[in-house]
Amino acid sequence: MDEQTVHGLASVALRRESERHRRVNWRRLHFDNDASVEPKLGEYIAGKPAPNNPFTDVSDFQSDTPRRIAQQVISRLSENPPVFKAVTRRASSNSDAINASLIANAWLREVEQRTNVKVQQAMGYGQVRDCYAIIHTYRLDHLRPPVEREVYTVEEFQAMVSAGQDTSGLMTSLDGEGYEETEETRKSRRDEQYAGAGCPWTIEFPDPMYFARIPSKYGPGDDVVVLAYEVDAFLYDLNIDKEIAGVPSDLGSLVAAPGIEQSRSDSDATYNTPSSTDYRDRRKVWQIWTREEFYELADYQIVTGRGRSRRLRSGGFKLVKAFKHDYGQVPFFVVWANRNYSPDPATEAEPYLEGIYRLKPDFDRSMKLASALVELTAMPQFYRQDDPNAPSHLLEDGDIPDEDSESMHGGKIPAGQRVVPLNTQVTHGIPQVLQLKMAMMKEAEPGTGSVEIGASTAPWTARIWQTQANIGPRLLLENQAAALRWCAEIWRDWHVRHPEEPFLAYTHPSQSKKEIVKLDPKKLASLEFECSISPLSSAERLTIAEHLSGFVERGFRKKVDLLSEGFGEKDPYTYDNELLVDNAILPFKQKLVETMMQARAAKMFTTGSDGKVRDGSGTEVDYREVLARNGYVVPSLEEEKAQKAMVAQQQGGGGGAPLGGSITRSDPGGATLAASMPQMSGLAAPGTQQVMGLNG
Repeated sequence: MDEQTVHGLASVALRRESERHRRVNWRRLHFDNDASVEPKLGEYIAGKPAPNNPFTDVSDFQSDTPRRIAQQVISRLSENPPVFKAVTRRASSNSDAINASLIANAWLREVEQRTNVKVQQAMGYGQVRDCYAIIHTYRLDHLRPPVEREVYTVEEFQAMVSAGQDTSGLMTSLDGEGYEETEETRKSRRDEQYAGAGCPWTIEFPDPMYFARIPSKYGPGDDVVVLAYEVDAFLYDLNIDKEIAGVPSDLGSLVAAPGIEQSRSDSDATYNTPSSTDYRDRRKVWQIWTREEFYELADYQIVTGRGRSRRLRSGGFKLVKAFKHDYGQVPFFVVWANRNYSPDPATEAEPYLEGIYRLKPDFDRSMKLASALVELTAMPQFYRQDDPNAPSHLLEDGDIPDEDSESMHGGKIPAGQRVVPLNTQVTHGIPQVLQLKMAMMKEAEPGTGSVEIGASTAPWTARIWQTQANIGPRLLLENQAAALRWCAEIWRDWHVRHPEEPFLAYTHPSQSKKEIVKLDPKKLASLEFECSISPLSSAERLTIAEHLSGFVERGFRKKVDLLSEGFGEKDPYTYDNELLVDNAILPFKQKLVETMMQARAAKMFTTGSDGKVRDGSGTEVDYREVLARNGYVVPSLEEEKAQKAMVAQQQGGGGGAPLGGSITRSDPGGATLAASMPQMSGLAAPGTQQVMGLNG
């Protein structure tokens, strides 16, 4: 398309969305409690309070309900992470589906770490606060540059050999002129480089205020998407000029926030002052995406006047970029909140807080008016009026006398006038009206997914409450999962069309060993990605598990239902089989643990305050036993044990071996030691009675 056609197409899209842009801006003003939407009481002239306005000094008031509810809902939306799963109808592709799932989940984590953006929170703000969120994905080609074979001269190769590097099987001789890297080594080095660089895709979330779309009636997605930015004119011109180095190379790095530039604010600027109030050197940029092409138009403004009369007027949009992309579709996806399926973009999309936005202006005005009445009653204001009981002070010629200009400044009341307090009264009806409007605001609050559960709350009651509170967040999570599924599908489709590009990633860092998971892009054609975000909160999952466990015990539900619904297991049958195996080997594990504990206790000794040594069971032992149980051979202890064993055998009536001779035993090193058993004279045979005066 030529420049005029592109400009006309973008203008049509932006005009179509102009009313929606106005509504989104109005919602943000109320969300931020901006001073421009502060309720105004009394008479105003040209935007300023009239001189006789009694409500000039009353306290400001705006409800914080939109921000408070938004924080609760967005925190609830980001409680459970998204999980990709590749599915296939071919049984032989199960391993490929597992690898594809690992790669997609690793890429999403890398995108979040690189951009420092939580995708669920970013989508949540658009859904809850504005009207919808927009997700935009595109490739980062600089992360995957071409990797060619490396060539080494003979001297470089010999230096590698001298350094001890392993070059066997890695090089191919080039007829004596050097060595070239093999194709297998090049691919291995390329995979390491690409996996270390991270995901070759990124995800952005354009502002709905600067987004316009022309939906398609003939296929999925949109036909045209327009992004309207305002950036610094000087930096943008540097970026366009290819001869100037050292400047950012992409438009996104020039935009601190779409539509809001860095400030050259005055000294009296407040936090309510927009950042671009006094920043005139701006450049309007329109990016136009179609299903096959990309265009970028820039408005080169013309400066007129000097000083405060300096103004900018449009010099006309010029085409600065144009190329064909190979994404196969417009790489944008709308993440809806409440979709009305209306042909009017202004009413087609509503934010999650739409009910709050509709009641907030009237509620703020009522609260401010009631607060003003209370303040004016506590600190009444006065005004002057003519005193009807005062005598006439007309001059002899009938003219009204001039008032003393110094009387009012000096606190004096002019003659013929009196000071009357402003009559205010807080009746019983005012609190009742406020209570009614507060109840309406409470009813308009959408579900946040959290309920108050006490210790006495029955599990089924808590289950019902949490299910009702999760109706709204569940819808938002389903739309977020659909958006992330679209991202994974557009990644898959691109790699299927470009099989030369490897589809790989490092495994999760929490695993004991990081390794590259790689999948042939040709196998992606038989796979489809799914994305799931669990809508259950931790409290709800606990109550479900407790509730279902009773049905499982009574035989009304299966154990796999408890594992799936109560504990969130993706494959409950496999997990159930693992539980059966663990329960079957549990007695053997317990016996093994007991044996290990006994063996450990046999080598553990303590010394009490009395100086005696005791083992793990509390039995008093000889210090030589401590050495023996830890692998040392104590000859005296061995001899004593042998003697006790011999005596016990003889006392039991058995014929024992003679006490003399050699006893062998092993030391910790495996050597065999020999020791002579000493002859013990005077030792009576078992059962022999001792007679006084006789020896032996």
